[in-house]
Amino acid sequence: LGGLEWIEGKVPTPNGDVSIAVNKKQITVTGAAGVGVLRFNSEKKPTASSGSITKTGDNSYELKIEPGKEYRVDYLLRKK
Repeated sequence: LGGLEWIEGKVPTPNGDVSIAVNKKQITVTGAAGVGVLRFNSEKKPTASSGSITKTGDNSYELKIEPGKEYRVDYLLRKK
């Protein structure tokens, strides 16, 4: 978050917008018509409202994003 408390926005893609909102405890993302992967770091084991989170390394995780679904990921951002 680069020192910010939260951030949100939309990213246009050829298949439609990807919306994301992030704060220090939760990520909310809605995928467009295509499929993607959300990659993030967390100090604790994260949980998601749907889908399956895969651990990819020390404090690294990813979640496959399906078209048109909204995902809420509860995580813990590393403190600096």
